[in-house]
Amino acid sequence: GRTARSLVDLAWLATQPLGVATAVYRVLWAAGVLVLVAVFGRALVRTRTFEDAMRESLVVMIVWNLVTPWFQPWYAVWLAPLAIAQRDARVIRLVAIYSALLVVQYALPIDPLTNIAIDAWVVVAARRIRREGAAAMAPGKDLV
Repeated sequence: GRTARSLVDLAWLATQPLGVATAVYRVLWAAGVLVLVAVFGRALVRTRTFEDAMRESLVVMIVWNLVTPWFQPWYAVWLAPLAIAQRDARVIRLVAIYSALLVVQYALPIDPLTNIAIDAWVVVAARRIRREGAAAMAPGKDLV
C-alpha cells in the first residue's frame, strides 16, 4: 500500500543495505510508542473541559500521525473535526496545511527526505504555537 513516508520508513530504507533494517525499525517503533504514551498521559492529566479534550486529542492525533511508521495519509480526516473545536487560528491553519501536505505526500512520488521535511515543518510550527502561547491567538496570524 501507499503510505506517507515517516522517519521510521527513512531509517528502514537507509539501513536495509546494511542488513539491520528490522532491528532499527523495531527500536524506532518502540520509541514512537513511548512518545505516544507520554503524549497520551499528558492529555489525560491536562484535560478538564470539552475544549481541553478536543485540543489534547488533536495533539495526540498529530503525534500519532508523526510517529506511526505505517501511517496512511487519509488518517488526516480525523484531524478536521478536532480542529473545528479549536479557537486558535494558528492551530486551525496548521491542521489545514498539514492535511493538504499529506495529500501531496500520498499523491506525488516524492523522495523520503521531502516527506520528512513535511513532518519536520509540522513539529516546528506546533512548537512555535506552543512557545508563543495563548496570548497570540489573534485570527489571521500566520504559521509560516
